[in-house]
Amino acid sequence: MPVDLNNPLSWKNATGDADTRLQNLQANILMGHIREHLHILLLQFGQGAEVIAEARAFLTGLAPLVKSAKTQLQEVKA
Repeated sequence: MPVDLNNPLSWKNATGDADTRLQNLQANILMGHIREHLHILLLQFGQGAEVIAEARAFLTGLAPLVKSAKTQLQEVKA
């Protein structure tokens, strides 16, 4: 899925690769969160192949909990 930086991404009527990209892009990348309170979790992982594999598995498990850019843009519009 190549990114074309020469053309703006129209999120309201995105289809195909553009829609997939928006669904897989973390919220707060295209438009900042507007909140009164914000919780930030900072993580640091050790070194070594086993630790890195465990860290990747942990972060992969968090992915479904992260709002997508498309969802965020739709909520802001609503």
